[in-house]
Amino acid sequence: MSDVVENAKNSGFEIGDQVKVTKEKGIPDCVGVISKKYTNSAMVKLHEGDKVTAQVMEEMNGRYVVNYDHLEKLVDAK
Repeated sequence: MSDVVENAKNSGFEIGDQVKVTKEKGIPDCVGVISKKYTNSAMVKLHEGDKVTAQVMEEMNGRYVVNYDHLEKLVDAK
């Protein structure tokens, strides 16, 4: 297994970041948390909600690998 190579796309994301998944085939636009980083994509733990149904959660085992191009980091409003 190889280490994650930091690059311009993945350097702005960290494990634990809340992200919005957009324009990704296979799942609706939704919100999740990065649980693992890869060089070109991240494993996102999905949150069940309006667009992510219990059925989708079961089919995806609650997580999905998403290319960084389809992730938008959400900033907590404090």
